[in-house]
Amino acid sequence: MELQRNNIPFVKYGGFKFLELSHIKDILSLMKICLYPKTDSISWMRALSMLKGVGKKNVSLMLSVIIDKRKGYIGLKEFKKVKFKKELVKLHNMVRKARSQKKPEIVFDTILAYYESYFKDIYGDFKKTSTLK
Repeated sequence: MELQRNNIPFVKYGGFKFLELSHIKDILSLMKICLYPKTDSISWMRALSMLKGVGKKNVSLMLSVIIDKRKGYIGLKEFKKVKFKKELVKLHNMVRKARSQKKPEIVFDTILAYYESYFKDIYGDFKKTSTLK
């Protein structure tokens, strides 16, 4: 393990199962779209699919703008007349804010603050899940 080889102290929680948890995959996808806003189609697919009212057809349309046209999160602004516009604005603002941060912990907190409401809707009580925060 790389941390051990470099004498960096660490505590291991879980293992592969930790990374297989849906909410962990969600958070990682959100982090990746902040890092690679024009190229990570799989992470964008997961992030867009979390939004209320967004189906496969809309995800495909948005991916064509975000990835194929290489507009990244800025491309979300092109979808002005959709019923889930408010959700797109929240996602756009989260990515913009996270990308403007210099400290990784602030980026993570920005993503987690955005994700909390989705977590509650999808998985239930946020406080009962000890894997976040």
